[in-house]
Amino acid sequence: MTTLPLRPAPASGDVGLSVRPEGDLLVVALSGTFDIYSLPSLRPGLERLADESALVIDLTEVTLIDSAGLGALMRLRNRSRREGPDRFGLVCPRRRLRRVFDITGLRAEFVIGPDIDTVRALWEARG
Repeated sequence: MTTLPLRPAPASGDVGLSVRPEGDLLVVALSGTFDIYSLPSLRPGLERLADESALVIDLTEVTLIDSAGLGALMRLRNRSRREGPDRFGLVCPRRRLRRVFDITGLRAEFVIGPDIDTVRALWEARG
C-alpha cells in the first residue's frame, strides 16, 4: 500500500492531504482549496495512489474545487477503472460541493456519498 507523508494544515489558498488505510480501501482526505494553484504539488502523489485497488477521496474539508480539481478527479477515476473494477469513490457531505458535480454533469461519473459507509454501500449495490 502506498503512503504519503502528512502535510500541515493548509494555509489560505492551499490544500492539505492525508492518507490512511481503512479496511480494504485507501482514504485520501483533502482539505482547503483543490484548484489550479494547489494541484501541481498534489498531482504526483495522487497519480501514484490511482494504482490502489480501492480508493476514496474524502472532500469533507475541501472549501473550494475548480475545473482543474475536477479534472484531476476525473483522471484518477479513469486510471482507477483501467487498473481493475471500479472502486473509486468520493466522500462529499457538503451540499455546496456536491452541487458542483451536479452543475457540471459529473455526478453520474462518480460514486459519491456523504461518508465512507455510503460509498461502500453504493459499490456493493453496483455489483
